[in-house]
Amino acid sequence: MSLTLILSAIGTFIVTNIDDIFVLMIFFAQIEKARHAQVVLGQYLGFGLLVVLSLLGAFGFTFLPTEWAGFLGLIPIYLGIRMFLKKRKKMRRKRRLRNWAI
Repeated sequence: MSLTLILSAIGTFIVTNIDDIFVLMIFFAQIEKARHAQVVLGQYLGFGLLVVLSLLGAFGFTFLPTEWAGFLGLIPIYLGIRMFLKKRKKMRRKRRLRNWAI
């Protein structure tokens, strides 16, 4: 591994986790000192889970042909459209019930 790659990885990690530092500061400021261990434990468990899921994703998709890798981006688009349509249907139902009740 080259030094450039290692420094780039460290820099990316720092930049993407800056917001986490602020969230932790807010948690520590709002709870009593006795519960600080729970926040620290939750932080380590959450981060560890993200690492494990990332590794499973990285090694799990090695069976997928590289030409198909671009189609994985369609999954979040599909999930977003599905959630939008569900919310829209729910709002229509509420509106119908409200109009019927008047």
